This record gives sequence, structure tokens and C-alpha cells, in this order.
Amino acid sequence: MKQKNKINAMIAVILLVSGIYYTVSSSSFNIEFFRTTFESILGIF
Repeated sequence: MKQKNKINAMIAVILLVSGIYYTVSSSSFNIEFFRTTFESILGIF
């Protein structure tokens, strides 16, 4: 069960990083969006 949580956390981090990379590369970077996303990711752990 603990291993599954670790995998889910890794997937969440990968999604976060790819989402940030997409946001930065596609358009002007919205710092407010990044802040809310970061806070929601912190809420997972």
C-alpha cells in the first residue's frame, strides 16, 4: 500500500512538471496559476 502511494506521488509530480513546462513554453507565464497549482500539490502530501 505504501508503494502505491509513492507511485501516485511520483505521477503527480511528473504531471505537475510537464504542466508547468507546457505553460511556460506555450504562452506568457502566469505566476498566479503556478502558485495555486503549487499549493494544491502541497495539499496532496
